[in-house]
Amino acid sequence: MPKENKEDYKFKIWKRKDGIIMVKTWETEWNEKDAQRFVDELSKILETIEGKAKVLGDASGASFGPTLESRKIYAKLLKFPKIGKAAIIGLSTANKVVVSFLLKASGKKDLGVFSTKEEALKWLKEE
Repeated sequence: MPKENKEDYKFKIWKRKDGIIMVKTWETEWNEKDAQRFVDELSKILETIEGKAKVLGDASGASFGPTLESRKIYAKLLKFPKIGKAAIIGLSTANKVVVSFLLKASGKKDLGVFSTKEEALKWLKEE
């Protein structure tokens, strides 16, 4: 079986110098396999963080329509105990609807949707 290539990924996840986990997605279609790969990669990074992690998701330019199964996978991630505050920027109107669904499903209160990266970072850094 061929090894998966990082170029096939539909996202990039890294830890910034200030400790915030940065997630970047780009325009593409997401299926259950993509969603599970995303959750697995983010979970690996979150396990390296002491305490609760702060996460900034940048979806600018993304116009994906996750399937119902993908949404269920994402909802599990939002309940992951290592995630503290999470901010999202760059959502389309359609994706704001998806995020609203995920927030209701997760019961998570420490998630904010912002227009700019600066606003999101300021909010994440507040105690």
